[in-house]
Amino acid sequence: MGTSDDGRANITDGAKVAAVRALLDRA
Repeated sequence: MGTSDDGRANITDGAKVAAVRALLDRA
């Protein structure tokens, strides 16, 4: 995962997955 401007689009998808996993872990 990159932190470049172009990589931001990919980070959004990755962030969503990470957020869902974090919520599932906390639930």
